Amino acid sequence: MILPPANSTRKLVRRSHAKCLEQLGRVYAAITTLWVEEQRHEDRLRTKQVDSFDSTTKNHSSEAAPFGQASQKAAQARMYAIRNKLNSTKIANVQAAFDLTFRGDWPQAEYFRLMRLQLALLQALAQLGLALTRLEPEWRKQLVHQTAFLNQPLVSPRSLASSSCAIR
Repeated sequence: MILPPANSTRKLVRRSHAKCLEQLGRVYAAITTLWVEEQRHEDRLRTKQVDSFDSTTKNHSSEAAPFGQASQKAAQARMYAIRNKLNSTKIANVQAAFDLTFRGDWPQAEYFRLMRLQLALLQALAQLGLALTRLEPEWRKQLVHQTAFLNQPLVSPRSLASSSCAIR
């Protein structure tokens, strides 16, 4: 019987969490990109339409729109994949504790905490995405321009630290 190397389960857990974090970042980027793309989409429709009161301007196709059915299904599939990947790390995290290694004990509690935080972030992103699909385009535009969703200090704490250093 051939056994895998002792660190294979630990590497699997670490790589799974790293991949899930990367995918969560991509989901966040996709949501913010849809906001920006929606404005570009409206601008393109305005340039194509001569008459601003035409019904096609207000009721454009949901498939071509940034928050249309196609983008919703793709985001939903991506979020299900991330959730399944995170749920599969539960078993691997327990198994990693039994791997023998010279590097010390496996920090199982920290990896379970990381998994819970990733699941909470995934749920928050899903709720944000769903809320955005239910909002009218005018309200989405106001939400982007009048809140801190795309504010750089909200996204990256380092930019806040560097800006506060520059002010002093």
